[in-house]
Amino acid sequence: MDFRVFLKKGNVQKYGLGISLSRFVWLLSFCLIGSVSPCLSVDAAPKSSESSKTSPASKSSTVSKSGTGSKSRVAKSFKGLQYVQDTESFGLFEVWFSPSAIRVSSTSNRYILATSAPDWNVRIWRQDRKEACECTLDQFLKGDPFFTNRLSYASDLRQPLSMKRAVNKGDKLLVYKYPAIEAVSGAGLFISDRVDGSGLKAGEKLYPELICFDVGELPGLKVLYKLFNIAPQPGLPISAFVTKASGRQGSLINCEFRNREFSFDQSAVEIPAGYKRVPLHKRLFFTKGQGDALSEFYEGGL
Repeated sequence: MDFRVFLKKGNVQKYGLGISLSRFVWLLSFCLIGSVSPCLSVDAAPKSSESSKTSPASKSSTVSKSGTGSKSRVAKSFKGLQYVQDTESFGLFEVWFSPSAIRVSSTSNRYILATSAPDWNVRIWRQDRKEACECTLDQFLKGDPFFTNRLSYASDLRQPLSMKRAVNKGDKLLVYKYPAIEAVSGAGLFISDRVDGSGLKAGEKLYPELICFDVGELPGLKVLYKLFNIAPQPGLPISAFVTKASGRQGSLINCEFRNREFSFDQSAVEIPAGYKRVPLHKRLFFTKGQGDALSEFYEGGL
């Protein structure tokens, strides 16, 4: 089935193939040591007052405080999308999106990242270590907090060759096409004379495309592009894939929608009370076991 066809199975809606390509399979599996099962993170999900049925009490509240010393913010209720994205190099993400707020929960790495209007400051926190950081959007974008997303073919999606608008089952889409990229052997860093686990041989041409929802140019979208290591474009990044010379396709980012009328409130994008403030650092985005393992590969330590 063509990757670009909108799939619907029961109440689950998908953009994607379900078959991911990966540059270095052996390294990625090592990097995700300690990751949790591929489902929605229980710890990351808020209680019922923050879920799709926002309580009347939270709606009537006028001020929400983070409990960590940040400025008080007027309580809001956001409406938008709830979906899960499966990436080739950085695990699973549960995303809550509205035009005024975005929250990303990493199921594989167990951190939560959130941003909201009007300032679009970025807040990251970890429940396992009770650590948190808040920084400006500009500081977050200029930082270099990630590692494994550099191993993704999606990181080669820089300057698109073209963009076309499309409508699929009522979804307004932006479809970007990019210059061809060359495959490297995922069988091993120094092996280039055989095919990898994805059936690719080093040097094989791949033709990438990116599918976005046409939601305009919102400042908070840059956080998602940073997460995927894709050069920012107008639109909400939903799925990405490559087409091989043979015509077969492989996915870089798969997307599965859970709720298209999802509601969450301001507290869902605020740092919980009692968390220790720490500087923006790579370690915030990894469990202790993952961080220790990646220090073996990361120049200067992680």
